[in-house]
Amino acid sequence: MNFDFTPIPAVFCKKLNRFVGEVVLEEEKVLVHIPNSGRLAEILTEGRLVYLREGKNPGRKYQYDLVLAQMPESLVLVDSLLPNKIAQGLLEKGIIKPFFHEVDQIVAEQPKGQSRFDFKVQLREETGFIEVKSVTLVEGKYALFPDAPTPRGVRHLEELRVLSSQYLTAVVFLICREDAEIFKPNDKCDPKFASALKKAALAGVCIKAYRLKLDLKGVYFDREMEVVL
Repeated sequence: MNFDFTPIPAVFCKKLNRFVGEVVLEEEKVLVHIPNSGRLAEILTEGRLVYLREGKNPGRKYQYDLVLAQMPESLVLVDSLLPNKIAQGLLEKGIIKPFFHEVDQIVAEQPKGQSRFDFKVQLREETGFIEVKSVTLVEGKYALFPDAPTPRGVRHLEELRVLSSQYLTAVVFLICREDAEIFKPNDKCDPKFASALKKAALAGVCIKAYRLKLDLKGVYFDREMEVVL
């Protein structure tokens, strides 16, 4: 997916709260929106080179969104809203196949039970539900999710586990940087999520991880990654 904007370089200063940060842009300090609910503590550090997207809505509170951060070995996609768009494109083109076949139809944001899942898909005679998680935390060779406890993520896994008796179900982890080789749940940060993911896999929920390739022009599919539960 090519970006429809030109990334603007800036230097990160600090987070003011979960969704607002301060950067230096053209020698001036500016407040920016951080479109990601994670902690990002290892990524958004003082002095980090980051890239911004200028908003098109003149009435918005902050003029810029923080979209990318430059780590030593890789750019990182910070914007957690883009991975769903990326995943939809990859599914529609048959580049990723969590159920081993191309999907015939895909509909975003579908409610089922007590949750709203990212995608409802139709393939052949079967219906499936897919939840997408964007992964930004890397330690050594491991991509880890989550970077903060996520009760909502646990609930999604529990509901997918129940649905797996009647439908195709999958969790797709998109690794939003290039410096990891293996995906695994972050059991130190959120043991409940790690446990729920293992139970979901045992019940038949398909667990897939795909690494993305990034540059300042866009984000592209790289390869499927090993998953260790």
